[in-house]
Amino acid sequence: MAKQIHNETMDQQRKAREEFLALKKMQSGQQQPEPKPSEIAITPKTPGEKAANFWFHYKWVVIAGLITAVILAVLVAQCAGRVDYDLKVVLSCRTPLMDAETNKITAYLEPFCTDTNGDGEVHLQVVNCSYSETDGNTQYQYTMATRVQAILAADADALLFLTDQPAYDSLQALADGGMFEDNTCLLGEAFYAACQTENGIKLPEGLRLSCRKIDGMTIEKNQKAKQYYEAAQKILAAVQEQQTVKD
Repeated sequence: MAKQIHNETMDQQRKAREEFLALKKMQSGQQQPEPKPSEIAITPKTPGEKAANFWFHYKWVVIAGLITAVILAVLVAQCAGRVDYDLKVVLSCRTPLMDAETNKITAYLEPFCTDTNGDGEVHLQVVNCSYSETDGNTQYQYTMATRVQAILAADADALLFLTDQPAYDSLQALADGGMFEDNTCLLGEAFYAACQTENGIKLPEGLRLSCRKIDGMTIEKNQKAKQYYEAAQKILAAVQEQQTVKD
């Protein structure tokens, strides 16, 4: 019995010495402490556990990736569906016109347009800047006037203007010597017959098609300004042939 007690005492002393030595090694950095039970990684084994473990660690990465993919898909779709116009015609008059009228005007003018961007297709855009001076909506009037100013300043492909007399006079006064070339086309029966819609809105009388000057203007610096000018002049000449009323 005494021998058994002696052996147990020796074991306890040996264990105590080992623990003491281990503690000293950990304090001196020679040995890393054992992880706590709560810190011991549990390796997932089943597919469900592996999926849950992946989602726990990488869910924000996955969410960010999905959001990025959706944004890229939307941008690509928008770029793919975007029309690259060859030329623009600015509709500026004091009678508010709707999409039905601008679509008719586009259909009338587009056959005379040429492929200026080299994509093998011809697309002409009518930019609607029409508004009423009598409806009291001064904010909309200001917005349309500002839009025209921005086009004049930056859009070298917007050389043709479809105007009534008040808009024509207003734009002519913006530049010394006039904004437009002298060769303008007062639109007549052929144009009105082709562009009249069934919604009851009548096109304003006295509409004319004019081409902006490029010599001495800011847009002259654009590399394609001359090409746009030639395309605009071609449309103007073709429309003049179609009219029954000329300047």
